[in-house]
Amino acid sequence: MPVNLFVYGTLMDAETWSYFTTKTYHSTSFVLKGYVKKRIKDRPYPGIIVHPDSFVEGILYANVEEDDIYRLDEYEGDEYDRIILTQDGMDIETYLFTGDVRLLH
Repeated sequence: MPVNLFVYGTLMDAETWSYFTTKTYHSTSFVLKGYVKKRIKDRPYPGIIVHPDSFVEGILYANVEEDDIYRLDEYEGDEYDRIILTQDGMDIETYLFTGDVRLLH
């Protein structure tokens, strides 16, 4: 089943996104409320964690198909969990950082 996927880090780069996906998806700028983006020590990519008073700017891709989601999940690795949330009346999935929070700053 296709999902609406919010991305906020390296997957915002069109070249990186197209490397892991096989189809073209409609995308739009989106603000995810209730989360904050943090740098991860010694890594070139960020992570997001829950933070009620914050927001994260990124891109929302519509109706991303399962085969591409699988490849994106593999890319994100063990330090991230894909979560489902509802914002602005729609279900959205995104990658929440679940690694060692001591690495965030």
